[in-house]
Amino acid sequence: MGKIRPSICRLHAAEMLKVGHRKAWINKNGEWDIGKIDAILQNIAPHCEDIMISIPSWSPTLYQGSQLPSEKHRAFALWCAQLVRSVSDRHSVRYFEILNEKDPEYNGNSQELAELAKQTADAMKRANPAIRIVVGAWTHPYDKRDIQAFLEASRNSDIQAFSYHQYGTHQPSTDPFKLYKTAKVIGQRPKAIRQWMNQKGLQDAELFLGETHMFTTWDRDKQRLMRTHHGAVFLALVFQQAAQHNDIDGIFPWNDADHTYGLFNHKDGTYSLRPAGYVLKLLRQYFSRGQRIHVSAPRGIDVFAVRSQNSHSLMIINSHTYPSKSTRLDMKGWQPTQQTYQIYTIDSGGIRMSQQVWDKQQFQTLHLPNDSVSFLVFPGEDSPDVDERAT
Repeated sequence: MGKIRPSICRLHAAEMLKVGHRKAWINKNGEWDIGKIDAILQNIAPHCEDIMISIPSWSPTLYQGSQLPSEKHRAFALWCAQLVRSVSDRHSVRYFEILNEKDPEYNGNSQELAELAKQTADAMKRANPAIRIVVGAWTHPYDKRDIQAFLEASRNSDIQAFSYHQYGTHQPSTDPFKLYKTAKVIGQRPKAIRQWMNQKGLQDAELFLGETHMFTTWDRDKQRLMRTHHGAVFLALVFQQAAQHNDIDGIFPWNDADHTYGLFNHKDGTYSLRPAGYVLKLLRQYFSRGQRIHVSAPRGIDVFAVRSQNSHSLMIINSHTYPSKSTRLDMKGWQPTQQTYQIYTIDSGGIRMSQQVWDKQQFQTLHLPNDSVSFLVFPGEDSPDVDERAT
């Protein structure tokens, strides 16, 4: 995790509220296991800029149905506030997310879900006014009626962010090219949701894509595409499309280190980055601060470029599954100040890094393998006019 150092680490698992499970955050009485939570935060917090704690549902000791009765709303709110109070006494956690994927259970009744979230947010903010409350964790990002009703009911509250989930497909698929098309759709989706938020007076609220990857459930990925370079290309396209439109504040790939989705390999207590993990590492290292550069590209190639105080960086995605491409790189109005640059390539052959020599007298020819993501980094730039806060 420290190799990536995410801007926000979202701590979430369905087992968090399963009494008796080794991953449970509660004891048999439904009370928060502060000792275990302390250990988790002490371990992971140093490797993340910020933390988001998900509270997926209510404790099974409070209620075991799909919709929480209104007479139990206050008890749930106080239970969540107790977590905030206990965590804030020991750690700096900025975000708390209330409930996870509850929209199917509250289908057509999202106003009541919003009222529960508002009451809970009020109690949590009284426990620590400095935290930011995230709501939604919405399963269906095209559910316009219910999302708009939820946002309308969330106005004038302590809610400061809305989150939703979107995956490539719920169907088994062995065709990465079709999934790459859905990756672009996922990256473009925030625009519509941001417009809905603005219409409901939530212009200042943050918007998060709280979960995303190729498949909604692990058993649909029969060929384990997400563990390979295909997962890297998919997530690179999601980030590239989202960055082009600039309507979203954070994207959270699912997940860290399981055997299907995970961005990390995990074997015998040893962790290493999978191809998709390297995409996040390089995006964080070279693309998360600076100004976006305009880049034009031939058809079938997707690009994203950023100029910072220390480098000019370019991500190039060749999402075609047929033979590789060669293209020319033409720097208009700017030339690298150093003779060499770094190129990272992620494709079916793995992950490679090399140094290349820049020829100032000619166009630079690039070989782009099929199904690949390439990162070009031109270091040593002196650009004092760049605002590092603009991303």
